[in-house]
Amino acid sequence: RYLTFERASVSGLLPKGASFTEASARAVLARVAKERPEPLPARNMAANRPLRTMGAARKERPGLTVQTLASGATILVREERAVPLFSMRASLLGGLRYETAADNGITSLLARTMTRGTASYEAEQISHLVDSLAGSVNAMGGRSSMSVRAEFLSKHFERGFDLFSEIFN
Repeated sequence: RYLTFERASVSGLLPKGASFTEASARAVLARVAKERPEPLPARNMAANRPLRTMGAARKERPGLTVQTLASGATILVREERAVPLFSMRASLLGGLRYETAADNGITSLLARTMTRGTASYEAEQISHLVDSLAGSVNAMGGRSSMSVRAEFLSKHFERGFDLFSEIFN
């Protein structure tokens, strides 16, 4: 009941100057809705209800907190009470786009090692802790970014956040 098309969130990391617009996003959503084998309930795509966008076109939304840290990092927080989970993602510029022939693959190597040990935990300890918090943690290196993602039951917020912070540091 939670993993439905109506609850889907789509996000993307676009390079500067990309011409992807709200109309482009609506076209993608319309195409995906047509290609689904089972019928979908009507989706309210009224013109007076714009898609959420980030960057220069971002509009303030109730329930969304945006904070920029002194380091320049932007933190987005949105509360969703429909499910008893919380998730976190930290994304950084990196990946193949920023690698040279001499250090090709370094982002993927870093991503693979992030959950294999920290200053306080060995890989097996991290695995057991994540399981005990009914969660998941993973890191990945892509073409133009690197990210760490974690998801836990809401009742384990503090311990989950602490583990995420340690893995990311």
